[in-house]
Amino acid sequence: MNQLYLMDTCFVDGRFKGYPFPVQCAMTADLGIEAILPIANCVSPHDLAQAPHDHGISLAAVYHTAHLNDTADDLQRALDHIPAGVDIELSVNGDVSFDDGLGSACTLLDAALAYAEDRDCRICLYPHIKYYTDRIEKTVALCQRYQSDRLQTVFCGFHWYNEDGTELPQRITAAMPYLAGVNVCGSREGGKVAGYTIEALDGGELDNAALLGLLAHHGFTGRIGIQGYGIGGDPYAHLTRSVPWLRSTLERVRAHPEWFAHLSA
Repeated sequence: MNQLYLMDTCFVDGRFKGYPFPVQCAMTADLGIEAILPIANCVSPHDLAQAPHDHGISLAAVYHTAHLNDTADDLQRALDHIPAGVDIELSVNGDVSFDDGLGSACTLLDAALAYAEDRDCRICLYPHIKYYTDRIEKTVALCQRYQSDRLQTVFCGFHWYNEDGTELPQRITAAMPYLAGVNVCGSREGGKVAGYTIEALDGGELDNAALLGLLAHHGFTGRIGIQGYGIGGDPYAHLTRSVPWLRSTLERVRAHPEWFAHLSA
């Protein structure tokens, strides 16, 4: 069974103004979701350690953006307050080609994997538009290069749709040996987030049922989360649309895998 979580972006607007992390945890619990995924530098060490526990939920992982030029000390300082055993979802920023940045990326990942070994967690590479790791193919290539159980990847529905939007079955098939988590949202062209929208899961043109059907076809058991960056408004209201949609769609794709068999690569 997949762990379901909410990204903390569900609770803030595009300017990262919104509800305090303890309130985010309270809302997550009230919506019946078992975990939350915050951004590392947006939560105090005390709240990160205490607030999920207070509300009976867990940390699905913690997100951090590193730069290709970051040192091992930079990474340690950024992640030092994160509890042991909690995965890091890591985006790598840098305005160079994949090949030109590969040496720096490997130096950074060597430091990240040393951290992961020390903290008994995994580094889960996060594809992010306009970053060095902007496509799932690149994060998969890095995982293939290292072949370490501590280096995994995340599939981000919005970033795939915005950056590429093609060959979904092939992307999922290639990622499966390394896939730790997936996040989803509704989306369509013409929005304020790099030309696309981020919406509640029952909106937009992106077929998230097809994505979830592919994951079910491959037997994916990792975490699945809801992305909500920049939606704004009342977060509880749009989550009362997204959470039931996610649960019912997961039930549907598990009950009727044949409906999605044509999508298999």
